[in-house]
Amino acid sequence: MYNGELYNIGEGCDTVVFSEALFSGPDVISALQNIKGEYAFVFVDGNTIWFGRDCIGRRSLVYRIIEGEFVISSVTDHVVDTTEDGWIQCEGGVVYELDVETVSIKEHFWGYEDDETKQSLIYPYRKVSHEVIELNEHLISDYAAQFRDILSKALSVRTVGYEQISILFSGGIDCALLARLADMHLPPAVSIQLVNVAFQNHRVGEGYETPDRVLGRSTYNELQQLSQYDRMVFTEVNVPYEETLKNRETVQSLMYPSTSVMDLSIAVAFYFASQACTSNVVISGLGADELFGGYSRIVQSLSRGYDAVVDSLQLEFSRLHVRNLGRDDRVISHHGKEARYPFLDEDVVAWATTCPVNLKLSGSRDEDTKFLIREVARGVGLDSVTFQKKRAIQFGARSAKMEIGSGKVKGHEVFK
Repeated sequence: MYNGELYNIGEGCDTVVFSEALFSGPDVISALQNIKGEYAFVFVDGNTIWFGRDCIGRRSLVYRIIEGEFVISSVTDHVVDTTEDGWIQCEGGVVYELDVETVSIKEHFWGYEDDETKQSLIYPYRKVSHEVIELNEHLISDYAAQFRDILSKALSVRTVGYEQISILFSGGIDCALLARLADMHLPPAVSIQLVNVAFQNHRVGEGYETPDRVLGRSTYNELQQLSQYDRMVFTEVNVPYEETLKNRETVQSLMYPSTSVMDLSIAVAFYFASQACTSNVVISGLGADELFGGYSRIVQSLSRGYDAVVDSLQLEFSRLHVRNLGRDDRVISHHGKEARYPFLDEDVVAWATTCPVNLKLSGSRDEDTKFLIREVARGVGLDSVTFQKKRAIQFGARSAKMEIGSGKVKGHEVFK
């Protein structure tokens, strides 16, 4: 079983290439070391079953063992309100080896080249760099040009050959930059759909004029003015409260084994956004905040120095497979769509982790976060959006805390 996309194989069917690599290599571990892409797999070799997600964890894979029976899938069959059913999410950065006779599992870990303990596989990128440089216009311009080039390539390989693409579009800087680069590099005939979701939230009111809707329209207008082609479509997805309630159990089942209030508020936004996507390819800006310091908690760590910022960045990136990627893949793929993450391309990650840390977070103001991304955005003509504050999708689309009296509920609490 194989689910994903490979980006370093040239011509050929991904599934065939992946299988041949595992069969023809000296062993499974060696074969996986040389494969780049977003995938989850199950490979049966005699009495051994190998399975896992790519080193970053961009595709979902879950399993359970109950009374000696091994079950593995991209999604669970979880029913809301049942007791614990044993589903475990495979971790990114781990390859699992199951002995069929004993039903025991051995784990093979990805690790960094400079780790003191020996690992089975080596990540194709390094830990976040502690380097701090003296900034000047020439250096900033040079780094911005490098990053723009490598991100453009990551976007191109994920969209080549398609007549249309959809972008999850809050109007913020990450998705705006991806939309602008797509418009600059894709063939003129390719249509670009910008999908913007808003929820009816009785606790807040104001209908569908959410922060993301207002910003989304503004950024769309800016993109339209910059474009040489009439190919961008801004799709407003309005979700009535009753529709949210109607689909809540479905979303909870899809996102499982993620179970928190915050998981649900994010998952429900992606559920309705992906449903409205006209393309099977859904581009997401996930990874930009983790790699370039977009979260307020990373900004707050700056008061303890850049070493603390590096620690925060490393932690945020290392948790993506647990907190975001598996859940998002399960929800988005429910509608037959495939999420693709240019910011999480292995080459982009390798470049970003070696980038000087003060080019990511240059100060404690909102406009200092994701500094290099803002520089690249300005360089391609995006002016107004570069000064916008980071806002999580559940608050920008108002999918969080929708019931009257839920204002004090914490995001980490298990949804009831």
